[in-house]
Amino acid sequence: MVSQIAAKIFDRNILYYLVQISTALILFLAANTCFAAFPLLASILGQDGFLPRLMAMRGDRLVYSNGIIVLSTVASILVILYEGQVHSLIPLYAVGVFLSFTLSQAGMVSRWIRQKQPGWLPHTLVNGLGMVVTATVLVVIAVTKFTHGAWMVIVLIPALVLLFRKIHSHYQDVAKELAFHGEALVKPTRQKIIIPIASLTRVVAHTIEYAKTLSPDIVAVNVGMDEEKVDKLKKKWAEFEPDIKLVILPSPYRSVLTPLLDYINSEEAKTGPGELITVLVPEFVTRKWWQYFLHNQTGLLLKTLLLLRKDVVIASVPFHLKN
Repeated sequence: MVSQIAAKIFDRNILYYLVQISTALILFLAANTCFAAFPLLASILGQDGFLPRLMAMRGDRLVYSNGIIVLSTVASILVILYEGQVHSLIPLYAVGVFLSFTLSQAGMVSRWIRQKQPGWLPHTLVNGLGMVVTATVLVVIAVTKFTHGAWMVIVLIPALVLLFRKIHSHYQDVAKELAFHGEALVKPTRQKIIIPIASLTRVVAHTIEYAKTLSPDIVAVNVGMDEEKVDKLKKKWAEFEPDIKLVILPSPYRSVLTPLLDYINSEEAKTGPGELITVLVPEFVTRKWWQYFLHNQTGLLLKTLLLLRKDVVIASVPFHLKN
């Protein structure tokens, strides 16, 4: 529209291109303002506990990287959903902008009335008039463009406010529960170590040596699905680790996690006050990140499932491969 008006008035001479360049610069400035202001606003909300604390962290370049990533992602999704159609995106923009204008003017009116500084009445009238005008425009846009996408913002803003309050309430509850004032705690009196294994390798032997520094009550657990492999494991175990108890769990349906979880559940049921079960997961660490995906992720699944258990401690014992 600006291009058409400028072309009619200046007939595509240097003034026309000056208008086009100026318009582009204004739009670049507006876009830059979003990416400068939103991450800062999100960081303030994160510090106050109304958004995840992650939003308040600065990145390597000393900017609020997480806010920039969130804004970029949401903006990209909107552009894709609306296929870049400006007319469809304008209602989303206009409702948010005029709502911000209205709230800002209302805040200034409240400030002038509350502080009553010299000359406060004219300032109150100016800001009050601005509030009425922007609120009127807001209502008109919300009504006329409701079915064209404005309803999303009208629904989304109260939903976001509710979400912010829920996040804040969660942080307050967690802070109360984690607060420590020197009260007496239940001290662990006994620890049983369970080591899930597939075979006797250097990784398992390394984990057993570490387990011996924690507790003398150690048991290695293997899910037996192949009788030949189980027999080889028993012979090798009797030769190299005779002092550590080895338990073979049958698995008729060739499931690994279910027998392990059932065994841990049965051991957990036997624990008394102050007794803990520690599950040490032997893991080897590859030198290259992509090699990690070539190996079985049973340990990761087991740790995820056991994380919510109250009397079970889950830990990884890494063994770094040299080659």
